[in-house]
Amino acid sequence: MVIAAVTLSNLGVDKWDDVDRWVRNQLAENQLTQIGWLTDGRLDYSRTNVPAQGYLIEGEYSTDRVGERTLGAFAGWPASNDWLSAEDWWGGDTHKITSTIMNCCTGSGCRALFSAWRDMIAYKEGKLRVNLLLNRVSKWADIESYIPYTGRVDVKVKEKIDLELRIPEWVSPDQVRCEVDGQARQPSFDGHHAQIGEVGAGQVVTMTFPISERTEKVNIEGFDYTLIIRGNDVVSIDPPGRYVPMYQRAHYRSDEPLYRKVKRFVSDDEFGWW
Repeated sequence: MVIAAVTLSNLGVDKWDDVDRWVRNQLAENQLTQIGWLTDGRLDYSRTNVPAQGYLIEGEYSTDRVGERTLGAFAGWPASNDWLSAEDWWGGDTHKITSTIMNCCTGSGCRALFSAWRDMIAYKEGKLRVNLLLNRVSKWADIESYIPYTGRVDVKVKEKIDLELRIPEWVSPDQVRCEVDGQARQPSFDGHHAQIGEVGAGQVVTMTFPISERTEKVNIEGFDYTLIIRGNDVVSIDPPGRYVPMYQRAHYRSDEPLYRKVKRFVSDDEFGWW
C-alpha cells in the first residue's frame, strides 16, 4: 500500500497524506521493538492451535535467542490496537490464535520504510521538494520535524536550492508561517505545496502551523474503536490491546518534544533499488 501510494504520488496523483498516515501509524507500530511480553506472563500460550510439528523440520529451525533475533521484524497478524492478535481477523474471540510474524511482512515492511524514506524528498536541477514532514538528512538539506508535538518543521540547507515543502491536508495555506533565518517570508502555494523559493547554504527555513487533537470513532473489521488523533498521528486507541498494546503515545500529546541524540550518515551514492 505504501509503495503503491508513493508511486502514484510520483506520477502526479497526490497520495502523500495516505503515505504519511500509514507510515506514522500502523507501519511504525507494527515493527517489533520489545520482547518482554514473551516471558513476563502476559502471553497466553494456550491460545495457539498451530501444531509445532509442522515447523520442526530437522535442520530448518532454531530456538537460539529467537526473540532477540526477531527485533525489528514486522507483525504478520496485528489487530488495530495490539501487535499480537489474530482475533480481529476472525470476527471475535472465537478462535484460539496467537499468530505473530510471517516473514513476507518483514520484507514488505522494510521495503515500505525505504520507499517512504527515499521519496519523501526529491531533488532535480537545483530544486528540492519535501513531500513528507518527517526527519531526514540528505546532501542538500536536513529536515527536522517536530510533528506531532507541535506544528513545526526546520530545514537546514546545505547548498543553494529552490525549496518546496508539502503541507499535510489538515493544514490550510493561510495557517502557514514561514521564516528564513528568522526573517518572515511569505510562500506561494501550488495546492498543498508551499513554494519557499531560493535559499542558500547554511540558512535555516522554519515553517510553523497549528496542530490539534480530534476524536474519531471507527469500526474496523467489526470492532469499535475510539481514536485520538493529533495531526496524522494516532496518539491513543481505546480499547487498548490485550497482549502487546499499540499506540502507547501519551508523550506525543505534549507540546514539548522529546529528543534523542543520534549519529547520522549521508551516502554519496543514490540507489534506486526499483
